[in-house]
This record gives sequence, structure tokens and C-alpha cells, in this order.
Amino acid sequence: MTETLESKLCSVCQKAMYEKEVKGILIDVCDLHGVWLDRGELNHLLQEFKQEGFADSFSLGVRKVMRGINY
Repeated sequence: MTETLESKLCSVCQKAMYEKEVKGILIDVCDLHGVWLDRGELNHLLQEFKQEGFADSFSLGVRKVMRGINY
């Protein structure tokens, strides 16, 4: 996992975010508001974790959070 500086702004607080590499995906991170994923990144991460045997509980938690959100 590596971290890089990034010039994107958080859509909530408008402060600069940084990128953190997880499983080959660069995730945008705001220290105040959490992580922001681009389209397809969540599915990619789920597939990576599934191959490692961690996806079942992680996937269930994510689906509960995402329920009702149209993406």
C-alpha cells in the first residue's frame, strides 16, 4: 500500500485529498470524510478480497451501506 499526494478536493469539505494504493487501485482519501471510490473500484476490490477469502463479510457490510444508493 502506497500513498501519494493528489490535488483532488473532497466534495464535502473542499480540502485536498491524497491517494492511497490498495490492491492496485488508487483510492481518494479525505482525512475528515473517508475514502472515495470511482466507478468500478469497489467491485475490483471485492474481487481481490474474495480471492484472498476476505470478501464475504466485507461484501455483506458494503452492501448494507450501499443499499438504496443508485450507482
